[in-house]
Amino acid sequence: MVIVGSGAAGLALACELAASGVACTVVERAAAGPPPSPAVLLQSRTLEELGLRGHARALIEQARPVARMRLGGRAAALDLQGSDSRFPGLYALPQSRVEEVLAHRAAALGAVIRRGLRVEALAQGADGVRLRLRRSADSGDAGQAGGAVELAAAYAVGCDTERGSLRELAGIGREVREQLAAPVLAEVRLRQPLSEDLLVRPGRGGVLVSVPAGDDWYRITLALDSHPWSEPQPTAEEFTDALRGLLGHDPGVVRVRALARPRTPQSLATHYRAGRVLLLGDAAHQHATLGGQGINLGLQDAVNLGWKLAAVVRGWCPPELLDSYEAERRPIAAKALRRSERAARHLAGASPASALLRRTVLGGLPGPSPLRHAAAAEVAGPSTRYPAGPLLDRASRLPLHAGQRLPELPVRMRQGPPMLAPDLLDDGRFLLLDFGHQGVAATAAERGWGDRVRAVSAIGPLEGYVSISTLLVRPDGYLAWADDSYDPTARIERASRALTRWCGPAASA
Repeated sequence: MVIVGSGAAGLALACELAASGVACTVVERAAAGPPPSPAVLLQSRTLEELGLRGHARALIEQARPVARMRLGGRAAALDLQGSDSRFPGLYALPQSRVEEVLAHRAAALGAVIRRGLRVEALAQGADGVRLRLRRSADSGDAGQAGGAVELAAAYAVGCDTERGSLRELAGIGREVREQLAAPVLAEVRLRQPLSEDLLVRPGRGGVLVSVPAGDDWYRITLALDSHPWSEPQPTAEEFTDALRGLLGHDPGVVRVRALARPRTPQSLATHYRAGRVLLLGDAAHQHATLGGQGINLGLQDAVNLGWKLAAVVRGWCPPELLDSYEAERRPIAAKALRRSERAARHLAGASPASALLRRTVLGGLPGPSPLRHAAAAEVAGPSTRYPAGPLLDRASRLPLHAGQRLPELPVRMRQGPPMLAPDLLDDGRFLLLDFGHQGVAATAAERGWGDRVRAVSAIGPLEGYVSISTLLVRPDGYLAWADDSYDPTARIERASRALTRWCGPAASA
């Protein structure tokens, strides 16, 4: 497997593949690692998915938790830690550090990372792909600078966004959206600290979004009604003046260590797959800075695609399984783009309607209410539900059904203490949970699919879901199938059909 681009999404995919025993190589155009960058916010659902196989531990250890979101200048704040997630709230960490942590994890698992190589040509065949790459002048090998390298693999995944990207070489188009605002992103140290919460504050002429980065450092995004910035980028003095004007006071800027005005247009690839080439992260979708969705979407893309590629490469499932990656992930990216466009239009617009929205919606949502809870859940990491399709056979009459996230519920084991259901997915296989008498469905799964499925005969019923007899869970933590039959013969037959659909034919006796 070849992954083109060593951003966070590409490295997360390398972690997933390597943890599943699939050899992979990451190639990166830049010869050096990522430069220091401002903090990003990792959502709880992103960390849940990365944590299934241990990729999140080092990120959590180095990140700064953000427990609340403060809207406007009022005292009321949204509690971001009210979910049932093991990683409630948001976690701030420089994006460059996210990439460093994932690169170290991928290499420790056996992935190969090669820098200073840019893709020049792509050829696809019935059995795989061939990439021709060129060494850059700063690749670190002066004698080989400009030399060609060829790599062959079963599949190639594009995570790059530069001109001549793998997306372009594969002939995949993209829909480019108008960039309604060009917010300025900075990381600054302040003499007068701002809120230690995630702060979204409307002011005179625009909106400020502030994320605490620790030690009086803040990642600040300014979206202004007017754009009095010099070209091509604002200076530190211009940023400081705009910050003072928006806050209405001088917070005392001590130092500016990052300052940029990203102008990458919002875009969405027309397809996520062309034969044996797939797209991931920014290669598939690019989002405005104000939306704050890009890195979380890319990391979740990686977990969704990782287990599917591993299943296909290892012969468990047919290549058609890879089509479900686009079917599940592209609509989520399209929805995030629409949210980003609305945010840019209303939060950075100069119209009276935009100003009214900032005064009312961002002025605070006082008191406990379902609206506040829903808003907090959306910010901290919405619980994605995948739509029904050729594989997802949703039974809406059941309280748990295909496409849902596996809840953080205790499973009573027949041997040993109870375990949280997601902890049973740590080996990258499917998980079949059998809560029925004698565990006949688990026995059948172990006999026919034990190399692909972890079968657990648990003590039923499942807490809060007494009607559920059997669950089949995908390696990414989403439900593949659920059953409510407690008849032993029916449970075996239904479980065998679901296992064959998702995991391929049973192994020969």
